Amino acid sequence: MLRCKCACGVQDWWENQVVGALVCIAGVLMVVIACAHSAKDNATHADFLESIASLPPRFSYTKLQKSTKNFSRKLGDGAFGSVYEGFLPNGLRVAVKMLDKTSVQGEKQFRAEVASMGAIRHLNLVRLHGFCSEGSHRLLVYEFMANGSLDSWLFGKKHGEKLLDWEQRLNIALGTARALAYLHEECSDHIIHLDVKPENILLDHQFCPKVSDHWTSKIVCGPGLFDHHECLFSCEAVQSS
Repeated sequence: MLRCKCACGVQDWWENQVVGALVCIAGVLMVVIACAHSAKDNATHADFLESIASLPPRFSYTKLQKSTKNFSRKLGDGAFGSVYEGFLPNGLRVAVKMLDKTSVQGEKQFRAEVASMGAIRHLNLVRLHGFCSEGSHRLLVYEFMANGSLDSWLFGKKHGEKLLDWEQRLNIALGTARALAYLHEECSDHIIHLDVKPENILLDHQFCPKVSDHWTSKIVCGPGLFDHHECLFSCEAVQSS
């Protein structure tokens, strides 16, 4: 009987050792796979940045952290991230958008904005002054729009009874039309903006309109299709609409 108990005890000990070893091996494998996946993502992201011909200026996370006073002056929440007021070393006032680290759509926005806005210059399009891609940090640095978005002025959400007069409304409509015409016809790659609405039309200190959120756009009829939306368009369909 004693010999049987000893044998059972030894068997249990070996089983515990085997189970423990298997658990350790599984844990190591999970860590290795996670590290490999992270390295692959970083390599893919680096390859993406290297593929951009007209890359906007690049900022370090520390510099933008200092420019925004540690992201203390929050202007609001945008799509997939928060926007903060900041000042670059040259004194330029900017709006810094910090994209959510876990958002897949936020990564798509980052890539679309950096790829398209780096080579786009137009009076009525929000200018991208630069970006930050450091580790898991993804930030976009835009020109500052002192009068916010058009919707707050049309419907008086933030300015009490003060609304836009008809001359201002006409100028805003014309400026917006010029921006869309530029995207549709004058860019080397024709860009179709898929989300034109008052919230995406920003106003500077002189109420000059600037269209934003190009990441929802789709490039068509260019040398390479850069699809950021599930909808399908063609030049013929757009021109006939």
